[in-house]
Amino acid sequence: MNRRTIGALTLSGALALGACGSATTAEPGAGPDATSSTSAPAEAEGASAKVGDVVDLKELSVLSAAAVEAKGTAHLTQETAGEGALEGQVDYSQPSPRLAMSIEDADGPFRMILVDATLYLGGPDAADADPEKPWLKLDPTANDEFSAMFAPLVAEMESAMANPAEALAADVVREGTVTAVDVDSTTYQVVLTKAQLEQTLKAATKGLPGITETSVATLPETLTYTFSLTRDHLPLVVVVDLPDGAVTTTYSKWGEPVDIEAPPAELVDTPTA
Repeated sequence: MNRRTIGALTLSGALALGACGSATTAEPGAGPDATSSTSAPAEAEGASAKVGDVVDLKELSVLSAAAVEAKGTAHLTQETAGEGALEGQVDYSQPSPRLAMSIEDADGPFRMILVDATLYLGGPDAADADPEKPWLKLDPTANDEFSAMFAPLVAEMESAMANPAEALAADVVREGTVTAVDVDSTTYQVVLTKAQLEQTLKAATKGLPGITETSVATLPETLTYTFSLTRDHLPLVVVVDLPDGAVTTTYSKWGEPVDIEAPPAELVDTPTA
């Protein structure tokens, strides 16, 4: 399998991590005390939040999940420092979420489609596309080594895209701080420790090539995770500040039609066993 495909999968992992940056399991004693009395009720703060307020992320996630479910679809863009730009559509209304992404980087265009927990990579416009079978199919249930290697990442992507609000219901970081309020949205900030980041990295990239102890050692001491919600609790922007630059995901056009289908079978290839 060529390096472009592996690189695209790695970039797609940033989307999953961007949506689930704090959704991991804490070691006993990690993170703020869940019983803290300083958290404001999320429903109340939606209309009257003030900068500096501390809110309960789990309560906020319930409100946001309901808003996402009601709308069902969204468009998104993502900018990743040093990795190019991405734009796509998401359909949350299906039993298994659907995602279509177009990536632009130094090597040209590259597409991804996630349908029924199966990932399709490439597309006819990709620089290294096979003209007869321009799509590569990664089925997490397949027996080939490559599909099995990337199955955890595909599962992480599906989980992340199922609802971007689920990241707010974190067991690690139970509170967020309001950092900005305007007439249309409220912005919150969460800080992850190095121990929490290590757990997230290892869980999301288990079995992937290039993930070593060195990767873990270079994790920052803390990572700032910032997100903005509309007054109706729909996700607007998610920013994950990494040491070499931010990953910024922007959601828009909530509830507008999307068109996400698997490529025709005759245009799809599969990894060799």
